[in-house]
This record gives sequence, structure tokens and C-alpha cells, in this order.
Amino acid sequence: RAQAKKLKSVPSGLLPITEANASCIASLAGDIVVVSESLYHFYYFMTIAVFGKKFEIGMPDRANALLIAYRLMNQSESLDFDLDPRGTLPPKTEAKLQALVFEQMQFTFGHEYAHYLCGHTSTTSVALPGNAEAARTFAYDLEFEADIQAIDLVRQTPSAAERVARGGM
Repeated sequence: RAQAKKLKSVPSGLLPITEANASCIASLAGDIVVVSESLYHFYYFMTIAVFGKKFEIGMPDRANALLIAYRLMNQSESLDFDLDPRGTLPPKTEAKLQALVFEQMQFTFGHEYAHYLCGHTSTTSVALPGNAEAARTFAYDLEFEADIQAIDLVRQTPSAAERVARGGM
């Protein structure tokens, strides 16, 4: 609860940018957490590619989903999914896929919030140019710390399945 109180002051949301990424950014207006819509779509199509067989999605459609996910990461895929949904899945299958993607997005936001909670957005937590190896090690340490913190945050939050069972999402 103490962490939730700290995080209420940090604006967050999706940005319609082509890079599939997320970030906790220190700005002049304060820290913000942003996740690209491309990352959401990447998670969706990768979930189809990886778990599609469990949902009885055929191999050609799973392969196409993998290609779309690749193009999203390569920034060569148009983000017109609202206009061109690339097919329609049965409602129950779509709901299950969306629940899995929601969990991935929840972890992503948790990871970025964890950077804030761990103080990674302060100017003292920025790797300075120079020794590339030291900068990589520094970045890995910060990412690992944020991952651990995010796992703890997600463990304390009801899962999508629990929220659906209670009638919400």
C-alpha cells in the first residue's frame, strides 16, 4: 500500500509510437511511465505465435502472427490494427489471449514503476559515457533489480483470471 501511494503521483499510459518499448522517464514535469502501443501489439501476436496451438489456431496463422510480431520489433509494421484487425478469433479465444496480454502488460508497467521505486530515474542512476562494459553491467543490474521488484508487485496484485472470476478486468 505504501508503494501504491507513491505510484499514484506517477502518470502512466500507452503512447502510439513505432518502437516496441517501455520506459520510466525523468522529465522536467516529474517522472512518467510510458509503454508503446507497439509493445502491446507485439505481446498479442507473439502470444498467438507461441500459445496459438493451445487455442486451436492453425500453423499458418501462428506463423503469420510471428511475422507480424517480428515486423513490429523491426518497426516495419503499420500500426493500423484498429482498421485492419488481421482476422477475427472466436470471442472466448480472444478473451483468453487478451487476459494473457494483460498479464504481460501488467508486468511491463510494474517493471517501469519499479525503476521509479528503486530510484533509477534520478540523475545519479544514469550511466555516464565512457566505459561501455561498465555501462552495460550497470544497466543489467538496474534491469534485474526492476524485474525483481516488478515480480513482487505483480504477486501482490490479483491476476487477470481472479479479476475475471470476480466479474471485472
